[in-house]
Amino acid sequence: MRFISKQNSIDNNEPKKVVDSNDELFPGSLEKKPSMGFSAETILKMNRSLFEFGRERALASGDVRVNQDALKSLEDHGEAMAREEGAKLFDPATSRHDQVKEEQRNDAKQEVPDLKTKESLAQEDVRKRRDGLAQCGEITPMPNVPWFYFFLGAFLIGITIAPTINDYFFFDLEDQRQAQYFSVIAGLTAGSVISFGMIGTFKTGRVYHLFGLIAGLLFGVALLLIRLTGADTGSSLQMAVGLSVFELAIVVILDWIGRGLRHQYAKHAEERKEYSILEAYLKAAETELAHWQSEIAARQKIIKDFEAHLFEREHRHAMVENLVRGAKQAVRDGYYQGIAENEGRVRGGKP
Repeated sequence: MRFISKQNSIDNNEPKKVVDSNDELFPGSLEKKPSMGFSAETILKMNRSLFEFGRERALASGDVRVNQDALKSLEDHGEAMAREEGAKLFDPATSRHDQVKEEQRNDAKQEVPDLKTKESLAQEDVRKRRDGLAQCGEITPMPNVPWFYFFLGAFLIGITIAPTINDYFFFDLEDQRQAQYFSVIAGLTAGSVISFGMIGTFKTGRVYHLFGLIAGLLFGVALLLIRLTGADTGSSLQMAVGLSVFELAIVVILDWIGRGLRHQYAKHAEERKEYSILEAYLKAAETELAHWQSEIAARQKIIKDFEAHLFEREHRHAMVENLVRGAKQAVRDGYYQGIAENEGRVRGGKP
């Protein structure tokens, strides 16, 4: 805040000297700085209001010369405000405001030990939860479809099924190349379905996997029966039985691979579930710990703010004379500013 000093002459054309109203609190200093125990905001707020009060009184009077009686009255008013602001010591016995502040501080001090106990318990709970989570170790990795075995099983089943399909379903096609092509496609398709039913369903339940196994076995038995209908010699009979046994063996191997995948996935899912539960418990414990720490911080802030308030009140009382000088200077500056504006209007100039 900038004010016009009382040294300004309103009767001559000398340049006006502009000074800070806080200079009166800190003689010889050109910097704004609050006195010990006073915040700059507190001083400026009071001095600003006094400056405006003095200016308004001067404007309302219409005077173009300093009225010493009016100025003395304004200075007395500023002094009274400064002493009221700075001279009151902390006294809960006579001040309800001080009593409330002291009660808040006392309540906070009484609550801190209990809150620290709860914080310690929460810290111990968090430590146990973290130890429990660490003891879980690494989670069994989730298995992936072994595509090599999938395609291998589909290929092996497909090449055994293709000749049977060609002999019993596409035998009447004139273009044998086309018949062989359709037979291979149908065989590989059937092989892929059986292979996927054995390996690709490990994430589903045991019942679904059992359905896939039964379907694969029935498919092999059905092919055996179809082949037997056309086996009219001993060699063809052996070929029919051999291909069917080979197909069934592939189905059993694929089922064995699928069971291993399903067991690994079940283990992974169980460990993941247990780990998630422990993570949730740990998060809840950390949330509770953060709650108690925030409560302690809030109580400590109340205590710290009370001590700072008490310190400021004591120093305000000790340095009230400096505050009075600054208040008088502010109200004088406002009064002189109002007089200068009155004079400007009278002379036809800008205020």
